[in-house]
Amino acid sequence: MAFDSNKEQVEELMDDLIDQVSDEYKHDVVPTVDNWSVKWPTWTNAGPGHKLTWESDEQEMLHYRQLLGQYGYTVGKFIADRRGHHDHQLILVTKPVNYACKVVSMGFYRRKYKNIDQSVVAFRRESDILLRMNHPNIIQTIDHIELSDRQTGFPYNYAALVLELMDGTVTELRLTLSDRRIPEWLCRILARDVLLALDYMHNTGPGKPFTVVHMAIASRNILYRVVHSGALISYLFKLADFEECCIYEGNEQQLMPESKLEKPYVTNYSPPELEDGQIDRLRQMLTPPMDIYSLGSIVYSLFAHRIYSTKNYHNTFTNRNEPPMGNFIYSLTRTHQDHRLTAREALQHQWLQQ
Repeated sequence: MAFDSNKEQVEELMDDLIDQVSDEYKHDVVPTVDNWSVKWPTWTNAGPGHKLTWESDEQEMLHYRQLLGQYGYTVGKFIADRRGHHDHQLILVTKPVNYACKVVSMGFYRRKYKNIDQSVVAFRRESDILLRMNHPNIIQTIDHIELSDRQTGFPYNYAALVLELMDGTVTELRLTLSDRRIPEWLCRILARDVLLALDYMHNTGPGKPFTVVHMAIASRNILYRVVHSGALISYLFKLADFEECCIYEGNEQQLMPESKLEKPYVTNYSPPELEDGQIDRLRQMLTPPMDIYSLGSIVYSLFAHRIYSTKNYHNTFTNRNEPPMGNFIYSLTRTHQDHRLTAREALQHQWLQQ
C-alpha cells in the first residue's frame, strides 16, 4: 500500500492499526527475531513509520476503549499528556482495580532508528526487561498487549503496557511543596528505596541471571505512593522507565541499538562519563556506578532545589552543616566510577541508618 500525506488515508490507517490486537497477552518474553525488514518488506517500505502522529484526545480514547475493552479493561482518563515529547501516552484503566496503561507507538521508534530491525528491538525492550524483573521497588507489570498490522501481518505497531498505578512522579511530588524542596527525612526514604531497587538490578541472584544498568534515572521516572498505616503516613518509591537501560547477561552486553549509543540520553543527573563522546570507551563505562551517580545528584537536587555540581554541593553543606547527608551524596557522586559506593555499600551508610 502506498502511503501519502492525505489526511483521510492517514486516519483510515490509524483506525486499521488500532482495531487489530494480538490474540493473547504476552506474559512470556518473545524471542528476538532479526531481519524484520526481510520478513515484512511491505510494512517496512510503505508502513506508517514516519507519518503517524497522536490523534485528538476524543479519537484516541475511543481507540483505547476498543483495544483494551477486548481484554476486560475499562478505560478512564489520560494520566499525562506526553505526545510530541515522548514515545508513549499514559491512560488510566480498570480491571477491576485501577492501573496505569503505557501505550507505545512504533511510529516513534521508526523516526529514531535507521531501520526496522533496530526499531523492533527498541520497541519491545522495556516490556521484555520488566517481565524479567520482580522487586517491590521496581514498577510492577500487570499485562502486555501488542497490536499487529492487518494488511502486512507485522506484529508490532502499538503496545499497551499495563502497570501498577502509583500516585505520581517525584517531579510532581516536589511541585506540591511550597518551597519545591523535598525534606531530608523524605529524601532518606527515597534514597533507600531506590538503592534497594539498584542492589537488585546490579547483582545476579536466584531467577535473575543478569544485571541491569538503568542509565537514565531522573526524578520523572522515580514514582511514589503515599502509604497510610493508621494515623501514620509514609511513602513508597519505585523505579520505572527501563527503555534506555543496558543489560549484562554472562559476558554479553545488551544495549539499545547502535544509533542510540552514538547520542546517549543525558539528563541533569547523568554522570560525567556519559559525555565522554568516545563510543568504544563509553561501552566499557555503562556499568552500575552510572546509576549510583544519578541517584546521588537526584537526592541533592531534591533537597537543595538546585542542580548538582561540586560548587553547589559545597555551598549547601558548608552552610547547613549536615555532614551525614552530605557525605552520602559525596560518596555517590565521586568523579571516578571506581570511587563511588555500590548500592549495597550505600545502603549501610550512616545517613540511611538514622
